[in-house]
Amino acid sequence: MLTGLFKLTNAQSAKDSIYNEIAHMDSVVFNAFNTRDVEKFKSLFDQDLEFYHDKGGLTNYEHTINFMKEVAKNNNGLRRDLVKGSLEVYPIPGYGAMEIGGLHFAIWKMVNKTVAPLSLFTYGKRKMAIGKLQE
Repeated sequence: MLTGLFKLTNAQSAKDSIYNEIAHMDSVVFNAFNTRDVEKFKSLFDQDLEFYHDKGGLTNYEHTINFMKEVAKNNNGLRRDLVKGSLEVYPIPGYGAMEIGGLHFAIWKMVNKTVAPLSLFTYGKRKMAIGKLQE
């Protein structure tokens, strides 16, 4: 009985650990985006990045970085903010994790600092080198 409890506790500890790592890295990515830190943003993604957008389809690292450069150049107030309490992380052994959540992705000046429209996201995160997660 205690062995089963120990295994369950270790499984929960591992789940909490990957949840905390992903939540932290998301905050770093969102902060780099919101502060227009292109170099930091670039350093957070692997060059094998694949990003699937519901409107634009499959894009890659180069497209993502070029988008970030345009955001920085325009500096129009576009922000990414995680909806508090919306983050869910599901570990996938041997791969990394699946992340689901909500974010506000909007130009705050245009919405007069009211609640921005909600966007939902799902990311597969492959465990890479420390500090890098493949979306």
